[in-house]
Amino acid sequence: MNVLSERQVFFYRSAHRFAEHYRLYAQTYQSHFSMLGEELENIFYALNTYKHEGMWSDIIYFVLILDAFLETRGYWGERRFWLEQVVDHNEVFDDLKIQMQIFQSLAEVTAAQGNLNKAEQLYWKVINLAKETDDKTYLGPTYFCLYSLYQKSRAVG
Repeated sequence: MNVLSERQVFFYRSAHRFAEHYRLYAQTYQSHFSMLGEELENIFYALNTYKHEGMWSDIIYFVLILDAFLETRGYWGERRFWLEQVVDHNEVFDDLKIQMQIFQSLAEVTAAQGNLNKAEQLYWKVINLAKETDDKTYLGPTYFCLYSLYQKSRAVG
């Protein structure tokens, strides 16, 4: 029984080191999309390792590091999946600026995928948080995104 327990501990430590390595890799090469693309499978495996370990605060920052890459390279399904995972565990982070960033990114990808009602709700969350913190860097652009969303919905409907 102790041998199995030691093996499990070794496995979890190794998995954690692997995930940490690829989080740091993504952070280092955040603006080098070709480098991120080469290691994407390992990066997704690292995210899943953090998820399995319940390390949501690490996942939040990891997802934010990857946000522009996932959007630009067209990994919208993966981007939305991880952003929704973070939102589902938002009790982990109390930084309102990070919440606004997560909600804004999720609203953008949700709108791009056609779920305009959910995107509207997310944009309003960002607006309310921005008003609460008097953060004009999010307030103006989010109102513009909401206006664009309304224009899009009028064109569709």
